[in-house]
Amino acid sequence: SASDSNTLVALTSLTAIKDALDSTNASSRTLPFIDADGNGGISPGDTLKYMVVITNGVSDAYDVLYNDSPGANTALVVGSVACDTCTVVQGNTAGDTAVNVRIDSIAANSSATIYYAVTVNNPLPFQLSRLTNQGYVASSNASSIATADPATAEAGDATVVMLTMGAIRGFAWVDDGDGSKEAGEPGIPEVAVTLYYSGPNNLALQTSTNTDAAG
Repeated sequence: SASDSNTLVALTSLTAIKDALDSTNASSRTLPFIDADGNGGISPGDTLKYMVVITNGVSDAYDVLYNDSPGANTALVVGSVACDTCTVVQGNTAGDTAVNVRIDSIAANSSATIYYAVTVNNPLPFQLSRLTNQGYVASSNASSIATADPATAEAGDATVVMLTMGAIRGFAWVDDGDGSKEAGEPGIPEVAVTLYYSGPNNLALQTSTNTDAAG
């Protein structure tokens, strides 16, 4: 009698986290991997290093694919993609702008780790305070998932790092004529202050505020 030799592949489930690492490879949301300007925070020109850990469930996972396109304000460091027992399809060849990794299989109750780096664009949009990014995992015998940020308790949330914000400070005051603010010279409230700056494609932009009660 005839028999069917095909074997059904058991379904499994995957989870994935995407962590941001500092120069010591410790998890951080405020420190870069390479601090290009030495200001102690994440700012334009710095390098971020990401670590993605894909963890498998109770059955072997097959044809696991990981994809990530760095956010609008970062750029992939070509050649930085590294992983154990995987094939880097995209990310290490000149001209690549995204990460694409293929893993033939992940054993049951095991995990695979992927590393790559991005640089922070210089300049950045005015008043941008954070960078957000997320990767995606698919498998032939598991549901597709998005990475989660291990720094939060939320499932499936994007990884967020905080930028170091610059500041412009000053005073408007009643001067005695010497050009220096001294004790006894009161500040002037509600003085309009306008900042002119260049946006994307050198578009001329501006933002305004008023001085506070102290000037």
